[in-house]
Amino acid sequence: MGLIFQLDEEGHARPKIQCDECGKVIENSAGWVAAWDSQSAKPGTVVKPSFECRHCNTKRAGAGPNSVPLDHFMLYLLNNMNLTPGALEEAGRRLHGTAE
Repeated sequence: MGLIFQLDEEGHARPKIQCDECGKVIENSAGWVAAWDSQSAKPGTVVKPSFECRHCNTKRAGAGPNSVPLDHFMLYLLNNMNLTPGALEEAGRRLHGTAE
C-alpha cells in the first residue's frame, strides 16, 4: 500500500502517497487512482487498495472497474472514519498550535 511518511527538510514526517507501480510520490492528485480487487470477495472481506500514478494507470490501459480517482478515495476514507468537517477544523487548529 502506498501510504508512506516522507521526512521534510526539518526532519518532520509528512504523510504522502506513493505509486505502488513505479514508486513516484504524489505531488498533484490529477490522474492518480486507488484500485482494488474484489471480484470474488464476500461482504466483510478486507481488500487492500493500490495507488497508481497517471503514467502507470495509462500504461495499464486505464482505471479498472474497481478504482476511483484519488480525491474520491480520500473523501470516502474521511467519511468512513466519521471525520466531520468540525473534527478536521479542530485537528487543523491543534496542528497549527503545535507548529508555532
